[in-house]
Amino acid sequence: ILFIAVYAAGTVLFLPGSVLTLAAGALFGILPGALYSLAGATLGAVLAFLVARHLAGEWVAQKTGGRLKQLIEGVEAEGWRFVAFVRLVPLFPFNVVNYALGLTRIPLADELALAERFLAIEQVRFGARLHIERHVDPLALPGRVPPLFLQPLIENAVRHGIANLLEGGTIRIEIRQQDDRLEIAVENPCDPDALTPMRQGTGMSNVRLRLKEMFGGLAGMQARAEAGRFRVDLTLPFSTHD
Repeated sequence: ILFIAVYAAGTVLFLPGSVLTLAAGALFGILPGALYSLAGATLGAVLAFLVARHLAGEWVAQKTGGRLKQLIEGVEAEGWRFVAFVRLVPLFPFNVVNYALGLTRIPLADELALAERFLAIEQVRFGARLHIERHVDPLALPGRVPPLFLQPLIENAVRHGIANLLEGGTIRIEIRQQDDRLEIAVENPCDPDALTPMRQGTGMSNVRLRLKEMFGGLAGMQARAEAGRFRVDLTLPFSTHD
């Protein structure tokens, strides 16, 4: 627990994650060290988001020497393309990326496009076992949302839903604008034994926390399982401005 706390604090303070990860391997062994590093990095990403969003945005901007401003401008201008690029190519340290994700929003159309590319990769992997059903209201697509908040839900549906069923199944994505609200639902078939990781996994927890911190009580997230299906419903304010 102490190492996880140190790793998380290091992420917030811009310490090199590679050094901490190597230290974890040396201290605890390869597999335990990887798990402790993952837990520390996840906690650090959440803390970085909260710091950038609420506590010390100016300090973060000064600490990064202009890189944070460049990253935010890139996300706002290029949407999913830029987010995907900086995740794959380490031009920016991951802790700077984590801070930026706490300060900006992108059009839902871009967030959905990033999720679609993940689904395209998974379609190759699962073939006929994976089917996607989409019901998307075009009026909802200009709405501004937190980057990378939809993809974890879809990853959850694939990895804890489709992957655990021999016959696979259909993931249903519903998106619509209802007055000043944005309503999003992701539904998938599930094995009853996989419900605990689906409800309590890191991805679900991070999405719930990011929505709460960005929108407060104006956003909500509910998850439920019934008749062999698992469904997550999100509601958040609809706005075309940051």
